[in-house]
Amino acid sequence: MSTTGITTSDSKIKLVELTSTTTGQEVSTTFKNSWAPQKGQCPDISFIFSVVNSTLRQTWHRYKDGLGKRDVRDYFHGTTLECDITVQQALCSNTDWLCGIANTGFDRCCIRKNIDFQRFGHGFYVAPNSSKCHDYTQARLQGHASV
Repeated sequence: MSTTGITTSDSKIKLVELTSTTTGQEVSTTFKNSWAPQKGQCPDISFIFSVVNSTLRQTWHRYKDGLGKRDVRDYFHGTTLECDITVQQALCSNTDWLCGIANTGFDRCCIRKNIDFQRFGHGFYVAPNSSKCHDYTQARLQGHASV
């Protein structure tokens, strides 16, 4: 497992490669198991990264604690991969897509940046099926998409 500090002014953000870890294998299995067979073959998974942003994590925990005993589940979100984090092992300064989400969380100004429609109205879309979220990815790099 490699941990790389991200080149931002916020020293609380880290990019952690999980590909060959137990957690990475669990994420990979969840991704593959949630792939809808009618969508064709599940793509190969090359890398699994965790973005550790302590500010966003604290905000999430405060929100989650406020929910009480409600059921909280992990879902997928498909987005565009603008830079090659697999090579640079760091997030870029792009404020949109994957790096933007990792640096600042979901930003309302980015809604509808890469799609023409929103089936259920204005908002951020997540789904329990990796294949559904993969439909909304755009690989701007050779064969790389991000979910």
